Amino acid sequence: VQVQYAGQKVEEQPVGELFANPHHPYTSALLSALPERAVSKKLPSIPGVVPGQYDRPPGCLFEPRCSHATSLCSSGAKRQGAGMGHALCNHPLGTPGTGNSDRKAMA
Repeated sequence: VQVQYAGQKVEEQPVGELFANPHHPYTSALLSALPERAVSKKLPSIPGVVPGQYDRPPGCLFEPRCSHATSLCSSGAKRQGAGMGHALCNHPLGTPGTGNSDRKAMA
């Protein structure tokens, strides 16, 4: 499964791993907004708005909305390895997974 934010791939993992152990803060926020994962009657939301094509921040596109962002994020985001879901994030969440890909099965 590939997760995109503002047209940019921010994470890619096999389905089970993505749902069990998301590594990008956007993926985590999306999953926490699923009704079946809700911890209260009010579903959480992500503050702010998705940047448009012509008003993108200079660094990480999710940085203005991310609760994990630091000053490092305003200058760019580092692509993590397979064990961290190929997350495009300086501060990935969770623990490294196996990094196995389902692409062979889909081909």
